[in-house]
Amino acid sequence: MQNNSSVDHNVKRSDRMNLNPSSNFTAAERLESLKAGVLAGFCIALTQMLLSSLNLWLWGQPLNILVSVPLTAVSGFLFGVTYRYIIRGDDNPQLKLGGIFAFGLVRALAEIEIQLKTQTPLEQIAIVAGESLLLFGIAGLILDQALQKSWIKSFR
Repeated sequence: MQNNSSVDHNVKRSDRMNLNPSSNFTAAERLESLKAGVLAGFCIALTQMLLSSLNLWLWGQPLNILVSVPLTAVSGFLFGVTYRYIIRGDDNPQLKLGGIFAFGLVRALAEIEIQLKTQTPLEQIAIVAGESLLLFGIAGLILDQALQKSWIKSFR
């Protein structure tokens, strides 16, 4: 009977992290997904801070940035990871827009539901919905640029 510890010792660390050897989810792929998530989270958080400042200036309505920006950053992180898997190496614009609209609409519809309960004017509701789509659209464009410049590798 062969000792399993000597067999495992010969296997590379990156292969040990991949529990399913036929899977494409290696440690290197996970690192690229982490990079995509961090980049998208940062871009969306920065854009949210700018939009919150603009909303304060236009509407005089303060937004709790200490809550909204971190929540938006988490959404952006999840978008970045998912977007990388959605588009893979494909240059299909429908896939790209579908991922952007899926995340943007889910966020927009949740915010619209909250705004409707507080008797917010319709134009502000439309702006809030548009902001959600804008956030993920900007993140998608930045991720596309990062993939083109090979700062982040596409998923294979």
